[in-house]
Amino acid sequence: VIILTSGWSHIRNDTQIQHGLMRYITSPDFPCESIGNIDKSHVMGPDTKLPGGGFAVEFFNFLKLHGIPAAIICRYCSEGDNIPDAIALMSYLANWISDQTIKIELPNSWKFLFGKPAPIDIY
Repeated sequence: VIILTSGWSHIRNDTQIQHGLMRYITSPDFPCESIGNIDKSHVMGPDTKLPGGGFAVEFFNFLKLHGIPAAIICRYCSEGDNIPDAIALMSYLANWISDQTIKIELPNSWKFLFGKPAPIDIY
């Protein structure tokens, strides 16, 4: 089971800021050969808390407790238009599982989610 979630970007500590917006953690029995070429500095510690990540950590711990291989992939996000964050998270997952055939299609409902861009004339 791979859990995709986000976390609040503004609460990251100094170490997390130095290592980018993507983080992950795996249970001990997760098949690590499926991880591919992912930077090991993105690993979260076993006592991880993810403010803004919903119940991802609790679900991960539940799966781990019951011997179900699990992982969390987290993207730290700021408020606003998170479409680029969603695309980055899916691209990271595709790289993580070494599947470059994944084609990301945005839902039509996202087209005008935040309205039109600001007019260039105001700059």
